[in-house]
Amino acid sequence: MALTRLLMVEAANLPDSFLESLDNATEEGIIRRFTEFGQKGLLDVPDPKMAAKHFAALTSLLAFNQPRKIGTLEEEQTKRIITEGVRVFLCAYAPHTVQNENQPS
Repeated sequence: MALTRLLMVEAANLPDSFLESLDNATEEGIIRRFTEFGQKGLLDVPDPKMAAKHFAALTSLLAFNQPRKIGTLEEEQTKRIITEGVRVFLCAYAPHTVQNENQPS
């Protein structure tokens, strides 16, 4: 949380190349993890790159786009946004279980 707040406050002072490198490294790491989770059956991710974009949109991007009081988000508001974003992401990417026709529902 503290790093996120620091980046939000200092983003205007950082070179574009730094922010771009940070974005790429973070996205690549998330893509790798989502690929692993898919291979282990923990997530249903036919397109890990798109899943990473959805995850970012539902969590950090949504938090960054919220109105701020004196330049920062309230910590509880940030936690709620990210927690709900993760919940929605998991609803979309949770592995789907196929029910056997012979099993009772």
